[in-house]
Amino acid sequence: PALRVRDQHQPPHALTVRPAAAWAVAAAIPALAGCRSYRPVTSVAVAPRDEVRLELTVEGRRTLVPLLGPGVRLVEGTVRARPADGSIVVAGAQLVLEDGDRRPGPRAPVAIPAEAIARTERLTLDRGRTRLTAAAIVGGFTTVVVAVLRGTRFRGQGTTGQGPGVPE
Repeated sequence: PALRVRDQHQPPHALTVRPAAAWAVAAAIPALAGCRSYRPVTSVAVAPRDEVRLELTVEGRRTLVPLLGPGVRLVEGTVRARPADGSIVVAGAQLVLEDGDRRPGPRAPVAIPAEAIARTERLTLDRGRTRLTAAAIVGGFTTVVVAVLRGTRFRGQGTTGQGPGVPE
């Protein structure tokens, strides 16, 4: 079998570390996204640009049928405004139905009256879980890179032109 020598300017692990890094980043994104969760707050505590989940009262569900449609239990979205009447104006609403199904809400911002809200939750970053997840990802990535580098250490001889080539 013929032996071919790789380009001497390219380390033997260059082609294997990059895909490993891409996989590590791809794996990290969903893990870090899982570090956000909804936490109960008072309606007074939410401000514009907060991401919220509003649980509707039974009466609120009936009142908002013309605006949201039937069977809506939760409204999730970004607070656009807090009018003086205590309502919460939500933009980019995602609706969660009584059966758990999800559907997009109206395109225009929706004003949810204060009396229609049974519970208010704000989306927050869980710092402890984020640190733990980030540490696990960094540790896993480091392990993969070290394993790849160790696995190519001996096979890489010859890429500088000083030894035999690597069979390919």
